[in-house]
Amino acid sequence: MGTFLMKYQSHAELYTSCGKRNIQPDIFNYRIDVASGWFVRQFENEYNPIHVHLGTYLSCVGYLKLPDGIEDEWEEDYRDHHPANGHIQFVYGHASNHTGSNCLMKPQVGDFYVFPPIYIIVYILLKLKVRDEVLV
Repeated sequence: MGTFLMKYQSHAELYTSCGKRNIQPDIFNYRIDVASGWFVRQFENEYNPIHVHLGTYLSCVGYLKLPDGIEDEWEEDYRDHHPANGHIQFVYGHASNHTGSNCLMKPQVGDFYVFPPIYIIVYILLKLKVRDEVLV
């Protein structure tokens, strides 16, 4: 029993360290290089077409600004059976039993979503009459 407990304790320490003991910066390069970036400006009755971010290992979408009145639009849209206005949707694979193939997110200013580039991304229509754009 003593050997089992020692091995279990070692495993538990490694598990709770989130792999910190295995990080070897003198051997591996762990830096993150920003390859490119851009702003998406979205106005009333616009959406950003379905697309993927290729040529990278990770991709990111960050919300810098949302229009005044978005909460009212969301409140009205949430009365529907599938609210989606002003949301971002990530899609991968295909639907089948007991699996999810998409994830719909209701963004807030300051949100940053990091994801593999194989996900298909859709910025969903805003019906709101906006004077200021959404900066994504």
